[in-house]
Amino acid sequence: MTEVDIDHLKTWVGKDDTSEERSCVQPIHQYYGLLDKDDRPQEGDPMGPMCHYFFFKPRVNQSKIGPDGHPARGDFMPPVPLPRRMFAGASITYNKPLIIGETHKKIATIEDVTMKEGSTGTLIFCKVRQDFYGEDGDLAVSEVQNIVYRGDPPKDANDAKGGSGQGKPAPDDHAYIREITPDPVMLYRYSSSTWNTHRIHYDRKYVMEEEGYPGLVVHGPLAASLLAELALDENSGKLLKTFRFQARSPLFDTAPFKIAGKPTGEGAELWSITPEGAISTFASATFM
Repeated sequence: MTEVDIDHLKTWVGKDDTSEERSCVQPIHQYYGLLDKDDRPQEGDPMGPMCHYFFFKPRVNQSKIGPDGHPARGDFMPPVPLPRRMFAGASITYNKPLIIGETHKKIATIEDVTMKEGSTGTLIFCKVRQDFYGEDGDLAVSEVQNIVYRGDPPKDANDAKGGSGQGKPAPDDHAYIREITPDPVMLYRYSSSTWNTHRIHYDRKYVMEEEGYPGLVVHGPLAASLLAELALDENSGKLLKTFRFQARSPLFDTAPFKIAGKPTGEGAELWSITPEGAISTFASATFM
């Protein structure tokens, strides 16, 4: 059993990192291609929701990459000694658009590190705030991410086999629903757009033999982005004001999954559905 020194990890709370980067159209166009959208923004246009994920990626040497493909821990992110890392969810507020071609600033801050005991062992939750500023200096997008670290589950545990059918059944009162067929090319295109080197998304041998999943894992932010696009498609002409999502069960490239939603008084509720009928990601959106 891996020992976790939570007091040491908590010394990372308050750590921040500031960076600047000029945005460009290439990863955005690649993402729009993944969505089968021909009408793509150009320099000088707003980059659109969820596109901030394409920029401000760590620039690390190959020698600084960890065994899971992520940059090794202990620099900005705390050195959690648990092997699995997952994007558990985020809360995003859109104040104004980020403009393609401008130089933006990001300030990232570790807001909290907590430890809990789950059914499969120790869980470490890391809350990270990311504030994105436009070239005019105004705050454009603010996001709070929740990253969870955990150990490998027992070989006979449901989670070791993926666990996608073990979650809460998905609602059946949707107003709109679509089917998504993931494949390795889709996952590679999103990984390359977001400069995501986590091996669970492209290395089938690693993900099945080392982490025990049944196939390549669909990125949590990709599943969330598909839900955001569904909300916008069903509310033509509106812009996102807030978007919150929580990952509950993983999705894999082994079978199609569905995305669904319904209007609410404030905006929309949205959810992705595993092939077994469980909620995978739950989200909510409000509009300007």
